[in-house]
Amino acid sequence: MKKKFLNSVKIIAVSCVVLSVAVACSNPGQTTQQSDELYQQNKVHVDTGVYVGKFGKEYIDLQLEKVKKMYYIPDEFKEKVATFKPNDTIVIQYKLDKGAIMQISSIEKSDKKLDVPQSNEANPQAKVEKKENNETTIPVFMNGNTEKQKATKVNSGEGYNIYVLDGFEFKQNALLSKTEGDASVLIEELDYDAPIKPERWNASSQLKQTGSLKELKNSKIYHPNFRNAEFVFTAHNELLTKIIVVKRYDKHLMKYTIVFPNDNIETEANFWSMINSIEFR
Repeated sequence: MKKKFLNSVKIIAVSCVVLSVAVACSNPGQTTQQSDELYQQNKVHVDTGVYVGKFGKEYIDLQLEKVKKMYYIPDEFKEKVATFKPNDTIVIQYKLDKGAIMQISSIEKSDKKLDVPQSNEANPQAKVEKKENNETTIPVFMNGNTEKQKATKVNSGEGYNIYVLDGFEFKQNALLSKTEGDASVLIEELDYDAPIKPERWNASSQLKQTGSLKELKNSKIYHPNFRNAEFVFTAHNELLTKIIVVKRYDKHLMKYTIVFPNDNIETEANFWSMINSIEFR
């Protein structure tokens, strides 16, 4: 009887071990994915680039060797960032949060000079912006309808005028929302003869830092006047949507990097309408 009882205990113990192993191995993909996500969030990345400036109150932009990147500034670093000037060399350590936003964990100024492409906003010799107090209206395309809204004509100092809607401002080649610190459009002119393939690669690499990459075409592009663009890429995370557009005009090749809070259709519509208002001189 005792022997029979011990055999029963052994059978039960072995069954429990087999069951435990089966449960642990039932979804190895999920375990691996969670480990990868945890690794990415804890991994420290290091970038060195030229300081371009702040976007709103919460982000700064750095020009690296091939791409620009935008980083979130925790409160503890905002005082230090305020001492930086365009063209300073900056070394940043950052981690990716759950929304794939690059959060600064360390930031320092370096004496090292970098040979990287410089946009005008990082160039102290760039022309000073001049604002013209010319109020008018521009068409704002939203939800299939167009309505006229009041805007102010601004001379960019870079060879074009742009009409800025109420609630926004234009400085350092960027449109900024006065009410949403994360909302902005960086406006850059590229070399007209620049090959498009490297620009596509740079844009896609930059957006993959934000989230899953998608290319928009035809009716998927919000504003009808940009459906003939060279390309339109987008990505989003839990908080923000980011879009990069490269569009060719008669004598100009322009790049627009649009950032706005998710599901804010009005802000997105306003940004598309303002960059659509650009007049080259």
